[in-house]
Amino acid sequence: MTIGELIRNKRRSKGISVIELAEMLFVAPTTIYAYETNKKLMPLDRFFEIIKILDLEWDDIKGVEI
Repeated sequence: MTIGELIRNKRRSKGISVIELAEMLFVAPTTIYAYETNKKLMPLDRFFEIIKILDLEWDDIKGVEI
């Protein structure tokens, strides 16, 4: 699993749309799609914001492809 797939799966399981997550991060929905499809690397500070929003744990993250 890639980090983008992890983010997409966790976002969906929490019932958060791409548009809602984009609004929380003050970015365009296309940016979220790019992160989730691994077409764009996210800045580290944005990664930490997403971790907090989606309540990701270290066990969720370790071992995923970046």
